[in-house]
Order: sequence, then structure tokens, then C-alpha cells
Amino acid sequence: MKKILLTSVALLIFINVHAQGFRTGIKVAANSTWLLNTNVFDAGDEIDPVASFGVDFGATGTYMFSEMIGISLDVFYSAVNQHYKGTFITGPLPTDLFDYTVKEKLRYLDLPLMLKLTSEKGPFFEIGPKFSFLMNQTEDFKSEFLDVSESHKDDFNSMLISIALGFGVDIKVAENMFINVGLRLAYNPGSALKDLGEDALDNGEHAFISSYSSYDEGDVSGSNAVYKFEKSHVATGGLLVGFTYAFGGD
Repeated sequence: MKKILLTSVALLIFINVHAQGFRTGIKVAANSTWLLNTNVFDAGDEIDPVASFGVDFGATGTYMFSEMIGISLDVFYSAVNQHYKGTFITGPLPTDLFDYTVKEKLRYLDLPLMLKLTSEKGPFFEIGPKFSFLMNQTEDFKSEFLDVSESHKDDFNSMLISIALGFGVDIKVAENMFINVGLRLAYNPGSALKDLGEDALDNGEHAFISSYSSYDEGDVSGSNAVYKFEKSHVATGGLLVGFTYAFGGD
């Protein structure tokens, strides 16, 4: 992980030194973040996804081949959160119902590599792959009877490749200085979660959400759950704001 980060930073510095059409700066993004899983969405009152949000921040570098075409590399610390709420039924009486919440927290090193198409007046469109490397994972489970925070990082894939696209505007605020405002969306067609087999139905050993991604009917907390793994796709979208400085004639 450290080698990836150092290599990315070194690449930004190298381009900065040698390229005339280079822009560098900082960016921050406020995103709506989701783990999209068919089994979870079909589980009813047992588990319901709740709208969740995360913040990305880091450095950016763009090399403009011409006034209209460039390529950018961002190095971001990225937060992907997914919250859930649900109700467990432990018996026939109303007192046998209890509510709970779960907060899934994933932290990635993100490297979006984007083709950027821009116009003289500032509007731009960008598209490209985003490489995400898992740095940390925690899961907070809270109910009337239990309050626990655990890490099940091994249940999750260490790298994701997403499709990212965005659009916005570069606003010139001074000589060679720009404020960048835009929207960026990203979707991972793979899965944040590993397929752990039927063993994942034992949520005492694995992430709570691993159980729900691995069955499609029956009671996941009982003995009648039916194993059927579904991918958990990471999807993010939100406002991206940055400040960049242009070298060499912008």
C-alpha cells in the first residue's frame, strides 16, 4: 500500500517538473456512498439500507496535451460508508422483537485516472477507471442488548476497479489559478465483499453484512437460510471541489 502511494506521488512530482501543460492542486469530495446488494435489498424488515455519506480528499495532477484534452491522476483517501437498520424476531411475543443498526465503514486509497475533455470557457467532462485499495474496514453493530465494533477486513476484496465519470467547470480566479467544481460518479461492477461460501452465513465469524449478501431466502440467523452469494457493488456520487495551479502558459 505504501509503495502504491509513494509511486503515485512520485509520478505527480515528475510530471510537475517536466511538463509544461501541467496543473496540480488539492481536491475534496462529499459523496453519497452505497453497497448495492440484491439479497440485502430483498431482505425486507430484517435489514434495510439507509442513505449514507462519505468524504474524499487528496492531491491531483492533470497534464493537458492541448487546450481541450488532458489526463488526470488523483490520489485520494476515500470513505465508503453504508448504514443499515433492521428488526430481529426472536420469538412469538411483541417483546421478542428488537431493533438494531449497523454502520459499515470502508476506507480506500483511490487512484482515479481520468481522460479530461475541456473547453476554453471552463466546462469539462471526464471519464476513466478508478483503482481502489482497501486500507481499513470496521463494522459497528448496536441494539438494545449489544454495542460492538469489529474489523472483518479479510471478508473484503483488497482492490476494486470502478468506472468513473464526471462533469463540471474550471473557474479561473487569478493568473494560472483555478477553482474546480463538479460532480463525479463511480460504480464498481465487481464486489467489495468476497464470496466466502456457506461459511459466510455464520455471522459470528464474519462481517454481519457478509451473511446477508450470501443468502436469498429463509432466516439468515437460523438454520434454514439458503446460500446464494450476490455481489456488493460500491457506488458513489457527489460534489467535487478543488483548487489547482497551472504551469506553463495556461
